[in-house]
Amino acid sequence: YLSVMIMAISLEIGKLITATLLHNYWKKLKWIKFLLFPMLLILMAITSLGIYGFLSSAYKSTAIELNTMNKEIFVVDNKIGLYKQNNIRLSEILLQKKTAIDKLYNSKVSNENRLDSLYSKQYFSSIRKTEKSIKEIENKINSLDNEILTINNSIQTNNDSINNLELSKIGVESSNSSISDFYFYVIIYLIT
Repeated sequence: YLSVMIMAISLEIGKLITATLLHNYWKKLKWIKFLLFPMLLILMAITSLGIYGFLSSAYKSTAIELNTMNKEIFVVDNKIGLYKQNNIRLSEILLQKKTAIDKLYNSKVSNENRLDSLYSKQYFSSIRKTEKSIKEIENKINSLDNEILTINNSIQTNNDSINNLELSKIGVESSNSSISDFYFYVIIYLIT
């Protein structure tokens, strides 16, 4: 790297000295000006090609970084989308379970009211069946409550994963600050 810098500085100094010499002594220089002028043009071409090569290399590395960053963000966004879709599906299941609990609770209340009337009429075989039915309904309600708890835990876990992925996405974007700066300047340029 140091040798390239020394060569570039030498070429620039040579170009400046030659251009100044040609400008100040154009009429005094006889045949040598026809030799120095093409050399000056060659030095200008070499400098321009060097700058073009440097800019091309910088663009290429930035484009690779940008492409990599965009792919990482795309993967993170897809994972976030999957977690959100899973949460939507789990929310629908949760709603179905809550609706089932409401129906079971109404059925339990209805059976308890029926049980009161059966006690007053002393229908003992129907009383046992109704009590058994109430017990089964309570077991189903307890089972559904446990399933709802599990679903709520899954939704919370998904939300935590979404938050972690959002943070990692911010980390990817901020780790490539030169690209972020580039985007900032492009946006400012487009706005003005």
